[in-house]
Order: sequence, then structure tokens, then C-alpha cells
Amino acid sequence: MKLIDNFLDKDLIIFLEQIFVFKTPHIYGHYSADEGDPFLKPGEKQNNFYMRDLNLADALIKFLILKLRNKFTFKKILRCYINVQFKGMDGHWHIDDGNKTIVIMITKTLKKGSGEFQIQEKGKIKKIDFVQNRAICFEANLGHRGMSPKELNTPRITLVFKTE
Repeated sequence: MKLIDNFLDKDLIIFLEQIFVFKTPHIYGHYSADEGDPFLKPGEKQNNFYMRDLNLADALIKFLILKLRNKFTFKKILRCYINVQFKGMDGHWHIDDGNKTIVIMITKTLKKGSGEFQIQEKGKIKKIDFVQNRAICFEANLGHRGMSPKELNTPRITLVFKTE
């Protein structure tokens, strides 16, 4: 796993926050684990949250991919989307498609223990605080989840890139 703080220029992360909070429609009903995921038990209920697929041909997304290529190693981007969670919308343990996943924390930094990113490494759960402009790259086959914010009316938005 590789973690980089202050990944993007300050003006760019503020711009992305405004676009993803106020200008990008979010679709409710997304969940973390798909059928067949080893962490999902048959009939187990998951919390729904908001998400939005983003267009890889969009100029802004292409620019962000360029920034990713300067810091992380991958062959191609499979897809890109944002996850939006509010209080009570904890993610479920799951694995991802692709080889590596890159997550950028977009919205304001949350209190310690609020909105954590959790990942299972070598039999232990590593908890990573939600810090605006933090990028995390990890192996897609590691169990992980995004916890919801503890604050009311406070979105936790991550920008996710699935890679090969």
C-alpha cells in the first residue's frame, strides 16, 4: 500500500470538492460488495450509499489520470467513480476488480475515527483517517471498506480509480 498526503494542488482539490458536492448528481442505492465477493454472506444486508460513474474521456479525469501516472504504477484505468457517504452509510468489507485501486479523499478532513478507510493487511486491520487530499493505492484483492462520517450532514466523498 502506498499513501500520499497533499496529493493534488490545493486549488484543484477545492475545485474537485465543489464539483463533486454541488455539481455532480449522485445515484443512491450503491453498495460495496457484489454477489460472489468472499466477504459477503448469502442474504447479508449491506448499507446503501451514493455513487456516480465518471467518464474516462472527460478532460478533467484525463488530467487526474496523468497526475496518478506520476506517482503510481499501472497499465490502464478500468473505471472511475465517486462514492458519497453520510452518517450511517458504512461500507461493507469487500475486494475490488482489477489489480490496484487508487482512492483520493476529496471532502474536508474528518475527526479522528470518523470516515476511516480500513484495509486488511497480513491478518490485521489498518485504519486510515479520512484526510482531504490523501491518496491511497492498494492491491485490489485486499479486503477493505470505507466507514461513514460520524458527523451529521457531512459528506465523505472519495474519488476511486480501478486499474490494471
